Amino acid sequence: MTGDQVLVLQHSEIAGPGWLADALMEAGIEFEVINLSAGMQVPDTTTWKGVAVLGGRMGAYEEDEYPFLADEKRLLAALVEEDVPVLGICLGAQLLADACGGRTYKAPDTEAGLHALMLTDAGEADPVLETITDRVVVSHGDTFHLPPDAVLLASSDRYQHAFRVG
Repeated sequence: MTGDQVLVLQHSEIAGPGWLADALMEAGIEFEVINLSAGMQVPDTTTWKGVAVLGGRMGAYEEDEYPFLADEKRLLAALVEEDVPVLGICLGAQLLADACGGRTYKAPDTEAGLHALMLTDAGEADPVLETITDRVVVSHGDTFHLPPDAVLLASSDRYQHAFRVG
């Protein structure tokens, strides 16, 4: 079943759905986790209620080493085109940026630990981010340029962290 479910794309055994799965279960929302790092295939359908794309250790640009990333980006572009809500977290945000015309690249510095997260006006009004705390745990060595027409929702003093397209 897909039409009434949320798809969760996982990229690493250590970066599972955790709190997101808890929140979906608490809200009574059915979901399916596809662990791409375990060899599961990227689905070829856009008939999901929504999609969450989790983090991982790889870079969004490492398609040669992780061939599923190219398929995943194609799926994300199709989902956005079909107005399916997509939440990209960490690597997921980078993949979404690439899929929508942005560009992910190696950051000049890593950002790790507890960091202040600043919400833009759009971020403060966003139903997903409106309850976020002002400090979040981050760990990444990559960053991205926003896709055309994207709306920045949150950033740290170094990098962009959340955006909306569509």
